[in-house]
Amino acid sequence: MSGPTIVGYDREAARRAVGHARVALQRRIAMARARAEQIGAEHLERPHSLIEFTQRWNSAYQPGRLHYYLAEQIETALQKGQWLIVSVPPQHGKTELISVNAPAKHLGGNPDAFGVAASYELGIAQSFSRKARNIVRSPEYGELYGVHLSRDSNSVTDWSFAGHRGGFFATGIGGPLTGRPASVLAIDDPVKNRMEADSEVFRQRNWDWWTGVARSRLHPGSVVFLVQTRWHYGDLAGLMLEGEDAHKFRVINIPARAEDDDPLGRERGEPLWVERHMVRDEFGVPVDFGRDPDRPEYKIDLDAANQWYTEMEVGVGPRDWTAMHQGHPTAQEDAIFKPGYWQWYDPEDLPRMTGQRSPWLYTVQFWDTAFKEKTSNDFNACVTLGVTGDKVYVLDVYNQRHEMPGLKAAAKAQAARFRPTHLYVEDKASGPSLAQELMHETTLSVDLWEPGGIDKVARAYLAQPMLAAGRVALPRSAPWLSAFLQQLERFPADVHDDMVDSLVGALLVVNDLWSKAREAQWVGEGTRGGRIDPRYVDRDTGVAPSPALVRRPRR
Repeated sequence: MSGPTIVGYDREAARRAVGHARVALQRRIAMARARAEQIGAEHLERPHSLIEFTQRWNSAYQPGRLHYYLAEQIETALQKGQWLIVSVPPQHGKTELISVNAPAKHLGGNPDAFGVAASYELGIAQSFSRKARNIVRSPEYGELYGVHLSRDSNSVTDWSFAGHRGGFFATGIGGPLTGRPASVLAIDDPVKNRMEADSEVFRQRNWDWWTGVARSRLHPGSVVFLVQTRWHYGDLAGLMLEGEDAHKFRVINIPARAEDDDPLGRERGEPLWVERHMVRDEFGVPVDFGRDPDRPEYKIDLDAANQWYTEMEVGVGPRDWTAMHQGHPTAQEDAIFKPGYWQWYDPEDLPRMTGQRSPWLYTVQFWDTAFKEKTSNDFNACVTLGVTGDKVYVLDVYNQRHEMPGLKAAAKAQAARFRPTHLYVEDKASGPSLAQELMHETTLSVDLWEPGGIDKVARAYLAQPMLAAGRVALPRSAPWLSAFLQQLERFPADVHDDMVDSLVGALLVVNDLWSKAREAQWVGEGTRGGRIDPRYVDRDTGVAPSPALVRRPRR
């Protein structure tokens, strides 16, 4: 039985068709090989940008407008040797860029440079170092930059490049950096939490480490990145912006919700990392608008983004939201000195002199002097109060930095100007020396005031009832008023609190003077013109707010 017959079969034509197919296949194979070689060459080309570098070793990194802007600022700083203070909300990818990939990329092109990562504890800094080291030790990094880890120095705390002077070192705040130059210094989270940020001990520790250890490791062209939550006006960033190097720092604050003059060009209230909320199809693939085949434009679910940030704001509360997510240091929610407490006066509202008699029942001056050895360089503050039988007028606030000769001259000038009936100096810092000098050189009667073991916040709460009762008045206009109100508003989170301490001390003195006078004679029984007669106040015994103590220095 014969097989099927193929009608119209042309053996020669079939042979030619197979030949053409073979040529076409060989052509396609050659093109594929050429494309593969091209892709390989591109793959071995060094990433041009920090974003490209980051995505090369972290394919899951999902950059948004925030990260492109931040990466551009980082690269500019590395090129120009700038110092940046960066505030970005938590979990927004800033550490990945600044503390891991930026040093790794920079050191690859500059293997004789040295990077330092620092954080509130060594373990956190080591985690940054470990991630950077994992990038550097990869074969691809070696091919791209022609450098390799040294076999003798490759620990997570301290690693270096073979045949080069450069490398990387991790340390905790307070740890050593002896003998280690810092071409790139990344300080990422110098405090652990709000409790540490609110602690003057931790804040001073961080400042001492910066001035006494880290600052001396920098050289011309060094780059500094400080990444932190702005918990407190007196945090490391705040002190840096008040210090001698303030002009060297550039502040980048990118809040979770846009404010006026947003660095990314967002409208006010617009959420930050909206790219995390892309619309996806049923297969989980982001939906592209398809307008540009070379540059995808993904559709964003703005409602979902807004909802996420709103839930975060509600969940963390107003104080933490403002500090952690908006980048603004804040005082406690229950501010001690509320704006509604203040009464206001114009010059014509002040009591008038009657003949030679002072219009005031008391004139109280209170000095809060600075620690000469404090690195944060505090001010010397003096508050002068005019006191009637039931109201206090803030007449003047003096606030300047002085060594002892200038401080003594200022105290004499303030006393001559207002002729205080009660002059107090807090018994701390240079206060005892100032009181002794004034007692020896003038006829002024000066009392040293001791807080009796009560901290300044607790003392402020003791003075709060007088303020809440509307018994303290401020001038509507004064050259010192704006700075004074700002410090009161920020207390206890400001860099400085000298004016606050001076006001609180003066108010507590007044409160005790009133109490002492009432014990001697109630109003109406020993008064002249409706005011408590100062004859009933025995000042020689010394009066001060309980439980504070007063002692008079010897002449």
